[in-house]
Amino acid sequence: MTFEELLAKSRQTMDKVNILGLPFMAIQVNIIGKNGGVFYVKIKNGKYEIEPYEYEDRSCAISLEQHIFLKIISGELDPAEAYTTGKIKVDGDLAKALEFSKLIKQKV
Repeated sequence: MTFEELLAKSRQTMDKVNILGLPFMAIQVNIIGKNGGVFYVKIKNGKYEIEPYEYEDRSCAISLEQHIFLKIISGELDPAEAYTTGKIKVDGDLAKALEFSKLIKQKV
């Protein structure tokens, strides 16, 4: 899967998530390895943005391989389990990363 396809899939996933009433959060996702890249997910005022850029004022940055990311957004892998087994690295606010993982699990 190309990085652009991954962005499209991420947007499709966020379309299914209820973000109304959530506080501001900005999560940078660093996809490492083949077809890697960087994008951010920002939630503010009941809307989300996903853009292929680094986000300087982020709540946290999550680093993982593409196949792990795809397993998480498809519901095949629990994000907390992926973190505890070292498949995900979090730099920054771990509580925001956990809140974000709960959002992803909503749509599954």
